[in-house]
Amino acid sequence: GVSRSLRNRRQPPLPAYGPVSAATPIISLPVLVFDCETTGLDVACDRIVSVGGVRMQGPHIVRDNTIDRLVDPQRPIPARSTAIHGITDAMVADADPFPAHWPELEAAMRDTVLVGHNIAFDIAHLRRAAHRAGIAWRPPPALDTMLLAAVLEPRAGSVEFEAVAARFGVSVRGRHTALGVSLVAAEIFARLIPRLAERKVTNLGEATAFRWRAKAFVRRQRA
Repeated sequence: GVSRSLRNRRQPPLPAYGPVSAATPIISLPVLVFDCETTGLDVACDRIVSVGGVRMQGPHIVRDNTIDRLVDPQRPIPARSTAIHGITDAMVADADPFPAHWPELEAAMRDTVLVGHNIAFDIAHLRRAAHRAGIAWRPPPALDTMLLAAVLEPRAGSVEFEAVAARFGVSVRGRHTALGVSLVAAEIFARLIPRLAERKVTNLGEATAFRWRAKAFVRRQRA
């Protein structure tokens, strides 16, 4: 495991690449690949226990600019959730609650596109945590590697994280840690970019429209 001192060590400021628009080319798109681990899957009542992220510019992963934070959910972590992500009540006992992490998260998301596998789940938890803390919430632009892969490979079968990673030749490490998932998702996104270009999807607006072709998966996400 990663020691508490390493997990909560302050990282250098994340670089600012400038605002994005629908016309921003994917090849230079400023991205924060993001994931969170939680006390459970119910957005209405479960809480975030860790957040992780890594910055990208187009296909380039900025590996020395990451977020890796434990978060105090201010409630016990169910054993069934600990069995998945390995985070215990003792590990978060000295961690800060979500509002204390928000300035760093907000700065990391500013002028970027949020990317992740089934990113709607993570955004829903961020939105809920922000509302709970009385923090103003503005939905970030986002791209979902799951939906993009589903449209690119409609006959490939599973779009679960491990399955997509395997098809794109990405080794899965740190599967149930927020930073580990973010790093793997970043590698998947880097491999999606040339595949999207082959389909004439070259900017953020085109990628946003392209993902919604995965209608069945969109309905499942919304449910």
